[in-house]
Amino acid sequence: MHVVGANAGYAFSFVRDAAETMRWVSVPTGGSQFRSRDLFPEAMAGIVAGSEDALSDEIQSSAIPDVPERRVAYADGMAT
Repeated sequence: MHVVGANAGYAFSFVRDAAETMRWVSVPTGGSQFRSRDLFPEAMAGIVAGSEDALSDEIQSSAIPDVPERRVAYADGMAT
């Protein structure tokens, strides 16, 4: 199973300890003000197709922060 999401705040803190490996998605840092709209879909298509070029370096678990204490977490729009 692949879990893909934006590296925003503590988003990956909740899966860090359960993940076998974590890697960056290969998306250029420039070229568009709207990378999530203009560049990320092509990278996602590569991941779905199994392209190793769509994934970049492995993320060390130590680079992911701990789940913050005294916070409420929720998932919006989850399909079941």
